[in-house]
Amino acid sequence: MNEYDKRSSEGEGRTRVQVLLAAIAVACGLGAISVWGERAGVRVLTIVANLASPWGLAALVVGRLTSSMKRGAFAGALTLLVGMAAFYVLIPALYIHSAREVVWTVAAMIVGPVMGSCGARLTLCQEGVRSAAVVAPSAMLLAEATWVGTDRRVWLWNFRLEPYRLIDLAILVALVALAFALPLIFVKEPRRLPLIYFSCLVAGLIGATGFASLQWILLQV
Repeated sequence: MNEYDKRSSEGEGRTRVQVLLAAIAVACGLGAISVWGERAGVRVLTIVANLASPWGLAALVVGRLTSSMKRGAFAGALTLLVGMAAFYVLIPALYIHSAREVVWTVAAMIVGPVMGSCGARLTLCQEGVRSAAVVAPSAMLLAEATWVGTDRRVWLWNFRLEPYRLIDLAILVALVALAFALPLIFVKEPRRLPLIYFSCLVAGLIGATGFASLQWILLQV
């Protein structure tokens, strides 16, 4: 091995360690913030702590630090699994329900690699690859906003009698706004946006059904 190859190998090794440390740091922070949100007694924090989207976005961010889709998928999966472990280490044991933890672990093993891989794709130069990769996180945000709004029957809200619902509405609007902002951030060719937004809407509706199915499963276990 010549000097250039040796330096390249050492640099790649350092990058892998940095990504690993970043994944663990983000995961532990995510778990700690989720526990704090559960205990804080502040409505906005409690709602955000119980959303799935921040976890998916965390995997996306860590995936962007990697140099390939395979490594991004691994980093995303590691982030969510370690984050869940940190959450259950910090939360009181009486809140732990073994069957539900199995369901959430399975969900993390699916969402983590997908979002991590998308994060890695968003670092690539090919416009087509980035355009395809941005659909998943945007669809996830739209799916959760649709599901939460439907589950909480947003059409029945009375803001005069229930002013705290304004907080719920602000969170839903933020999810939708971020979903539509991501393609604008990562897609450089405006002509691709109509198809991307259409794909996000379709995938978001399908994802909302997935959220509803996950809730049904959690209620059964």
